[in-house]
Formats: sequence, C-alpha cells, structure tokens
Amino acid sequence: MHFAIGIRTTGITDYRETEILYQFMIQHKGFQVGPGIKIELLSTKFGTYMDYGVDIGLIYSKDNMKFKSAIHNLKEPKFEKTEVSTRIAAQIEYCYSSVKLNLLLLKEKKFPTVVGINAKFNLNTFFGILAGVESYPPSAVLGITMNLHKMEISYRVRTHNALGITQIIDLKLLTL
Repeated sequence: MHFAIGIRTTGITDYRETEILYQFMIQHKGFQVGPGIKIELLSTKFGTYMDYGVDIGLIYSKDNMKFKSAIHNLKEPKFEKTEVSTRIAAQIEYCYSSVKLNLLLLKEKKFPTVVGINAKFNLNTFFGILAGVESYPPSAVLGITMNLHKMEISYRVRTHNALGITQIIDLKLLTL
C-alpha cells in the first residue's frame, strides 16, 4: 500500500493556483491501482474559485520502466453552473542510473492534446535538477529538487505564453 500527499502552488502577481492531492494505491506484482482526491484553488484579480475532483490511477513497473495512466474528473465552476471536465493522462517513465526521463500525453475535451518531455538528473541522494518542455501552452521548465527520506520539495520556473514566467513549488510526502 502507498499513500501520497502533495501540495503545489503556481503563480505570479495576478494569478495563483494551489493544488492539494491525496492518493491511495494498492500494489501487487508490479501493478499499482487506486483512487485520488484533488482540490484546486485559483485566485485571480477577478476572484477566487475552487475546483475539486476524483481520479483513478494505474501504474505498471517493469525493471527501469514505468507506465502510468490516470483519468481525472474535475468539477469546475463556470459562472452560475458547474461543469465536469475529464482529463486523460498517460506517461512513460524510464530510469537509468541517476537520470529519469518522462514522456507525458494529456487530453482534455476542450483543449489540444498536450505532449511533454521531462528529465530529472539526481546530483546525489538529496539534490536533483529538473528540466522539461510542453506543447500546450508552449512552455519550458527548469528547477531543482531536494529529497529528504520520503519527502520531496521542488522549485521550478516555467515560461508561459500568456502568463510570462511563473514559479512552481511542490511538496510531496510518500508513505510505503
């Protein structure tokens, strides 16, 4: 069994997004499956909004490869009514020595398919460098990560065509 709790905050002066995620997974012979709950808080100069939803995830691990998939249903407030948005995500992750490469595909009904390539290079047991690119919106990410036992803290800077440069801070706690 494994539990994960994550908090992510993204933002600039007039836009801030905070995500809180709780994930529970059961592991059996290389497979992990389980539900998750996600809450998103979005603050802009026009107001504050809250989205929430559930997801189901499946991970298959074999040697240095991981195949991940998830279906997310988020309830998003749109003026006077609530809309349900479904996102489907698939990832392939390959680990070799101190380098982790990740290919991401993300599809949401009202947006183009997102393709992302990310890399994490572990400098030692505690510190790593993160870098990546995504297709929609076109963006690049560069950051650092620090691992302390079962907790990971990362700080990234992301370019964004509409928002300029945003900061992302992640805090993850894993229990196995």
